[in-house]
Amino acid sequence: YFFEAGQYLQKCFGYELINDLDFDTNQNGIIDGGDAYWNENEQGIGEGWLPIGAGIGSFEGNFNGNGYAIKNLYINRPTNTQVGLFLRIKNSVVSELAIIGGATKVIGKDAVGLLAGGFIELVSVNGVVLMGTVMGNKYVGGLVGRTDSWQTISNVFSSVKVNGVGGVGGISGYSENTGITNVLVVGRVEGAWDDYGIVGINYGLSDVNALKIENVHWAFDSANSNQPYFNYPNRNFVAFGLRTLQFISEANILMYQNDVLYSELYRDWPVDSAESIYWNFGSRQQLPALTLNGSMYRDSDGDGILDLMDTNRFDHDNDGVEDYYDTYPMVAIGGYVDTDNDGAPAECDDACLELGLIKDVDDAIPYEYPLGPIVGSDEEPLDVEGREVGADGTNQGGAGVLFNLFFLILISVGFRLRVTSARVQG
Repeated sequence: YFFEAGQYLQKCFGYELINDLDFDTNQNGIIDGGDAYWNENEQGIGEGWLPIGAGIGSFEGNFNGNGYAIKNLYINRPTNTQVGLFLRIKNSVVSELAIIGGATKVIGKDAVGLLAGGFIELVSVNGVVLMGTVMGNKYVGGLVGRTDSWQTISNVFSSVKVNGVGGVGGISGYSENTGITNVLVVGRVEGAWDDYGIVGINYGLSDVNALKIENVHWAFDSANSNQPYFNYPNRNFVAFGLRTLQFISEANILMYQNDVLYSELYRDWPVDSAESIYWNFGSRQQLPALTLNGSMYRDSDGDGILDLMDTNRFDHDNDGVEDYYDTYPMVAIGGYVDTDNDGAPAECDDACLELGLIKDVDDAIPYEYPLGPIVGSDEEPLDVEGREVGADGTNQGGAGVLFNLFFLILISVGFRLRVTSARVQG
């Protein structure tokens, strides 16, 4: 606040959105030369958005999205480092923001993320929805490329596909001194090296300022790693199958969070706190959704596409078997008998084989919802009980399996940061 004309008036330290912004300015569904921020270079290639802070330094100040969305952010600068909506962020609070859209894509070299390339330093991020594709070399994250020095990241929903070489994470590629809490990540995370997961690389583990990720809830359907991040030991996290996670509802949380059988699944969801305003738990066929300004962001089938843009949320081949139970989610089995309702026929003749199907080898075992946590690799790969993907969908392990749907639910106890002063550097 500041005093003027005998009264106190509110003063804004930073910027805020008052409506949605769309980088697809000609509304043709793609980013091309007809869009205002195409920024074609001498080679005729559109480089897209120039990150805020380029040529200046870190953005400092609050950025409040007020629940509005930045749609179809496009950056194609593969030789640049520190690439994102912002170059770097420091001494700031970022809140109530959605970065979404079918054409959202950010490409850089090192330190690449949708919100910021990084470093981000002394920053609080709260209430953010992310959707799109992020690609780079080192330190590539769905939210931010690199973090340093006392960040808090809370109430974030991400369905970003992340691809890089080293230090690749669904949230950040490289993190120091960061607290992460109430974060849901749905998407595919791929790295050429072994350092990828929720966070690609973390340092400071022996220091009191180390990354704090505890009470982790993680669904690793079809993932090839049982670690949420590189160079960090297993520490109080439990893995669940996708369908188990869909049993989460507010009523169940209140009922079972202290129950011995279900406490790992239901504990720590923010149903009785100020942060509960961000989350809607939906039905048993849905995953939790983040809500901003009355809009609900949910990915019910865990395919990395938000429901509001997903025309085939549950059954792509329209054969009556939901994709996550369907052994062949893109091929309808037609009139073939499927005794265990997993989308694979009990018998398969020549015509069936021509469709790309094969006989179901485990039809004798009936379909059954998983009742508890599924941890580690699949000891009975042909047993459909607890199925998530594939023949029975449980994690097959092995380096040959990609992060098809690297789907993580992360609920943790993080550092608390209060930013007492901020300014806009422009």
